[in-house]
Amino acid sequence: AKDSLPELGYTYVAGAPSDDWYMNVVVMSKFPLGVLYSYGNVTTPALDYVDENGNKETQNHLNTRMWSLEVFPAEDYDFILTGLHLKAGRGERNKAIRLGQINFLKQRFQRFIELNPSQNLLITGDLNSTLESDEISALKDGNNKAFTFYDPLPVDLMTHSVKNPERRLDYTLFNGNMQNEYVQHSAQVPTLLEDEKLEVMSDHLPLIISFRKIDE
Repeated sequence: AKDSLPELGYTYVAGAPSDDWYMNVVVMSKFPLGVLYSYGNVTTPALDYVDENGNKETQNHLNTRMWSLEVFPAEDYDFILTGLHLKAGRGERNKAIRLGQINFLKQRFQRFIELNPSQNLLITGDLNSTLESDEISALKDGNNKAFTFYDPLPVDLMTHSVKNPERRLDYTLFNGNMQNEYVQHSAQVPTLLEDEKLEVMSDHLPLIISFRKIDE
């Protein structure tokens, strides 16, 4: 941020790096940041899955790629951002591991809401799950406004891969408490760089989204 992007004004940086894994999820922010909730030490199950020998499976080496972070854009406005890079891969085992990660996250969100029923929650990242998947349904479904998440992107917008976008793996989801603050049609894939340059940076397309504080 200092050396290559000084003109963008990213003053605050946060993340939960892994000691023995090269993939991490970090955030650069122009706004002050608060408490970071790191989930790297959490063990999650492969939900409702057993191997060919009937054994259940758990994992905790991927959960450094999940965290939640308080963001303070204004003195009287905040939200909790959850950055994700869920388990990659197809098949029942990988799906079950993702569902285990999501099940834990929903429990974490429930605690945030219990502490503050009007808490704004925003999820961003590579969820390695397609639009119609059980994983996305599990993440979005809730029993009340604060606990239900919404996907504002058009259903025909795909993010993977950059060369030939034919499926959605990347999302920005907000809970019902942020619905009125979402700037309509702002969630999109921005035109930032030429395709050739994007391919050097990632095999996924980037996403942007805008919110505007509503004065009550």
